[in-house]
Amino acid sequence: MASSADGMRAAPTPCRDNDRMIGIRPEYGEILFKDGVAARRYYLRANKNAHDLTLRALAAKNAHAPWSYADVPLAGEPAKGSGPSQRCPEGVPREFFRDLIKNVTKR
Repeated sequence: MASSADGMRAAPTPCRDNDRMIGIRPEYGEILFKDGVAARRYYLRANKNAHDLTLRALAAKNAHAPWSYADVPLAGEPAKGSGPSQRCPEGVPREFFRDLIKNVTKR
C-alpha cells in the first residue's frame, strides 16, 4: 500500500551537518500487513556527503539504494493531525535497530 510519505526522510532533519556527521538516513517505506497487523517499512540509505568515506562511496554508487530495512507495527499510531495517543510499545525501538542490523544488504 503506497502513501504520501513513501520515500521521504523520516529523520534527522535534512541539513548538511546532519547528513555529513550521521552519514545515513531512515526513509519511510510502504505500509504492509504481516499476520493481519499493519506495519510501516523503513529503509536505511547512505548520504552522498557523509564524512565516513565508506558510506560516501556507497551513496555515490546509488544514493537511493536501500542498505537495510525494518518494519514497525502501526497499531498504536495516532490519527493524522492528532497528538500521540500512547507511548511507543516497549521493545519496538530495540527491535527496529535489531532488524536494521539483521537486514543489512551486503554489497
